[in-house]
Amino acid sequence: MKNRFLFLIFAALLFSFSFAFGCGNPADKKDGEYTVTFFFFEGSPDNRTVRVSYGDTVSLPSPSVDRENYEFVGWTMDGERIDADAETEFIYNFIVDKTLVALYSSVVSYAVTFELTYGGGRSYLKDENTPLSVTVRNGETLGEKLPELKPRDETDDYDFVGWFYKDDNGKEIEITAETVFSDMNVESFSVVVYAKLVRAYTGWY
Repeated sequence: MKNRFLFLIFAALLFSFSFAFGCGNPADKKDGEYTVTFFFFEGSPDNRTVRVSYGDTVSLPSPSVDRENYEFVGWTMDGERIDADAETEFIYNFIVDKTLVALYSSVVSYAVTFELTYGGGRSYLKDENTPLSVTVRNGETLGEKLPELKPRDETDDYDFVGWFYKDDNGKEIEITAETVFSDMNVESFSVVVYAKLVRAYTGWY
């Protein structure tokens, strides 16, 4: 029994020494280098890994490419939002490698198509290179994306009233540069906006 007791004491001491020398003093590890991985999303060309030392100031990168239907809002580490100075950098005070995961919020966008339903088509645009298919995020306005037509010609037979669309209930709604795209009541977030004309003595044809 005595020999067994001495053996247990010896084993405990051996384990203590092994742990102490194997793990080392945590303060000593502050002199080493560590790997910081920035993960944006699968397949992103911005994913990268850098080497840092304890106490270094680590810059937080921003994405150079957009993630479809998502907006970059910051970084997380160990599942928590990084509390950094304007979220541009932070002090690396860890003695282990870390992976930072980009935080994105879902963004709803509307695909907007403008239809010129009268003869002449693009020739009536003030700028014939104006895109007739655009994307507008939920909560935003068309602004300068709304096509602008040339001033009415006195030889035309129709007046241009404005841009309109019909929601899923068939209700006609006018669209202006200030219209906020939110809860548009359209299927699949696809909006067809058409130029509305009324017959006049002179106007668009």
